[in-house]
Amino acid sequence: MLMAGRAAFRFVASGNYNNYKHMNKETILSKISDLLDQYKPDSISNFPIWKTIEIGGQSLSQIQKEIKKNKIQVSRYANDIFKKTPLAKKKSKLNLVLLTVKELGFENGATYKEICDKAKSLGLELCPAETGIQLRLQYLDQPNYEWNYIAMEPITGSDGDLILFSVERDDNDLWLHSDDGRSDRFWHSGDRFVFSLPQV
Repeated sequence: MLMAGRAAFRFVASGNYNNYKHMNKETILSKISDLLDQYKPDSISNFPIWKTIEIGGQSLSQIQKEIKKNKIQVSRYANDIFKKTPLAKKKSKLNLVLLTVKELGFENGATYKEICDKAKSLGLELCPAETGIQLRLQYLDQPNYEWNYIAMEPITGSDGDLILFSVERDDNDLWLHSDDGRSDRFWHSGDRFVFSLPQV
């Protein structure tokens, strides 16, 4: 929507606008509205990089030591899927994008499947599950009361539930948390999801 707003502004501010001086106010507003309606992100360049993290190259025991060292809290269900998370052997950089459900076009919220499908259609990707763990370790200055959910393929917990990682700071405690990863789970417009840009 930000890019669409810029496109509309360029229409109004450009010299070409002089060509439309004969139009009345309603016609001009209609023209701007058309620009907004027609805009669809068709390139990953439309999404600013929120954070770049490094994934891979660490064993489970090494990560556990880092978690303890940084006094990170791990919830019961997050710990459950933590032990099942595939860890990349080689180190690599991952560019992340942070978007609310509303920014994806869902004014009234959406299911997890709808959120993921929309993000993929815009050129974004689901994050490797390890992203939740590494983002928690590398985002130590997270603002208090910020909750970010990792858009990922859910991992099945020991009780059969589908689970996502979330990265949170609550009462100044840093948390690797978890949430419901069912495809029909409904999310509100203000919920924030972390996606990844395709690796080049």
